[in-house]
Amino acid sequence: MNLLCIYANEPQNQLRLQFRCRNLADALNRTPPHRAALLPLHSFLQHTPQAQDLCQQADALLLYRQACANVLPAIEYWKARDKKIIIDFDEAPHYLDPTDPDFAFWNETPASASLPPLREQFPWGIALADAVTVPTHRLASDWAHKAPVWVIPDYLNTCQYPRPSRPHPPEIWLGLGSNHLRPFTLQHSGIIPALQHLCRQRPQVRVVCANPALLPLLGLPLGQVKVFLPQTFEDWVNILLQLDVGLAPLAGDYDNRQSPINLLEFMFAKIPWVASQPPLSHALQPYGVWVANNPQGWQAALQDLLQNLPAHRKKAAQEPFLHALGQDIAANLEKTLRLYAQILSQGTGAP
Repeated sequence: MNLLCIYANEPQNQLRLQFRCRNLADALNRTPPHRAALLPLHSFLQHTPQAQDLCQQADALLLYRQACANVLPAIEYWKARDKKIIIDFDEAPHYLDPTDPDFAFWNETPASASLPPLREQFPWGIALADAVTVPTHRLASDWAHKAPVWVIPDYLNTCQYPRPSRPHPPEIWLGLGSNHLRPFTLQHSGIIPALQHLCRQRPQVRVVCANPALLPLLGLPLGQVKVFLPQTFEDWVNILLQLDVGLAPLAGDYDNRQSPINLLEFMFAKIPWVASQPPLSHALQPYGVWVANNPQGWQAALQDLLQNLPAHRKKAAQEPFLHALGQDIAANLEKTLRLYAQILSQGTGAP
């Protein structure tokens, strides 16, 4: 298979791009005769010579998160030249709360007054595609009426995670997932009062935040918050491997359609974690602590985890680590290739 992944080169996309495109491309390029390439969206839209060559050589064009506005004519251009078009996305824009900052982007109206907001254009692009790939079954069920939808989970590329390093005793670092944690989630999950109580009780606690926009919402003493600004996937990994405890708050229908990849990262790094119920994936239920979205639930879980941290660390290094190891892209490449083979051969009809 020769796959071309087309993506918008924006900083906020880099972490998710790693899991949806770069990991797969890396695995394909390590497995001849398969090949994969990545192409920035602006080159694709400008039909540069490089873009023309890559598109012509590819068996399929995978557009990551690109299904509206000026991308639609480009999709039609390549469909007219018998190229399979796959749209891959991992968001649920129609479930965004209007108070969420991301809602403003999806509600933007293009310069042309005749076009609707981007969230209303999104289904147009989906309907144009030969196939759609998403990381979760809930997203698949949302869009199955628009196009053939295939579930391809996020997988780890385990060779990209060095040995964990936590050189900060006596501090205990609690990490708020990735830089994609949203203010809406933080406010509605019930975790904020629990963290505030924990920090008052335990001065050695440090809450690691990779999104500075969340800092005012936390309301924590500045000395107990560590803010990082990861620009690349490697930056994020460097933060991840220093954590003592992983936190995965979720709130609302948008979050319940997201991939559990951050939990798999915690597990591969042997980090005990706490996440909101309901679980994103029933397969991960035995491997962490699940809590109800209220301050009492979060507070009780975090107190128990910190009081018994050596035992939780020991557990995290056993079955959770082994499960995460099995979610490596190389270990799942054959299965993924079978799905792509069906997409390329049929073009219609979901598995």
